[in-house]
Amino acid sequence: MKFKPYEQSQINLLPPNIEELIPEDHMVRVINSVVEQLDLRSLYRSYLEEGQPAYHPKMLIKILLYGYAIGVRSSRKIAEKNKSDIYFMYLSGNQQPDFRTISDFRLNKRKYLEEYFNQVLEICRIVGLLSLGHVSIDGSKIKSNASKKKTRDREEILLFYENKVKKILDEANQIDEEEDKKYGKDKSGYEIPKELVGKEKLLKKIKEAKKKLDQQKKLKRINLTDQDSRFMKKSDGGIDECYNGQLAVDSDKQVIAAYDLTNISNDNHLFSNVYKKS
Repeated sequence: MKFKPYEQSQINLLPPNIEELIPEDHMVRVINSVVEQLDLRSLYRSYLEEGQPAYHPKMLIKILLYGYAIGVRSSRKIAEKNKSDIYFMYLSGNQQPDFRTISDFRLNKRKYLEEYFNQVLEICRIVGLLSLGHVSIDGSKIKSNASKKKTRDREEILLFYENKVKKILDEANQIDEEEDKKYGKDKSGYEIPKELVGKEKLLKKIKEAKKKLDQQKKLKRINLTDQDSRFMKKSDGGIDECYNGQLAVDSDKQVIAAYDLTNISNDNHLFSNVYKKS
């Protein structure tokens, strides 16, 4: 047998456990454990009892922390990764809050997030997961693998964390505002165009694209901006990327009776098509 069996529709006899797929030494396990130890009671009290139950703030803190830790500031991208990235799925418990929920949580609960993010960084520093901190040596002096420029007192460290957290949250806010303008407040930017929604529609479009691709393979040159345009000789003797247009005009009333537009440069057999349309 040349290939291993490949069946996308194969059903698992038992549902998979995401936690078993997460390496023991992965960062998400640290984030998960640290957040579980935070005292979030003041944040919980900021929620009202009325209305529909909200997504658990503990879960939202975890996915925001991990997103920011790996450089993902956009609420839209975090929401998308909750559907496609196993590490985010692990932290979210396979829940999928939309990007607006994530963005609003960050905006409305920012003062709590700043406090908790600072706590997480400090805890990570204490357990040795961050390089900032003092190196204390008693007895013989042995040069450590650290620069004295990196040594800070506790106030400086906390101020550094505070400024870093504020910067991250400001960047996330700016990115969300820019994406709101670009996609619209209710759009994630990952939506499939309506004409592609549905298996049959999508398959039809794919077949059309495949046919077009096969036709393009026969061409020696393709314009990257408009792949349907072709090099044609113009009336002034020059050559440029063009389309070939034909018009049928009523000579008495000076009205356009029919028209056609094609990327075929030779007019010989095109006028008859316009004549038929008129």
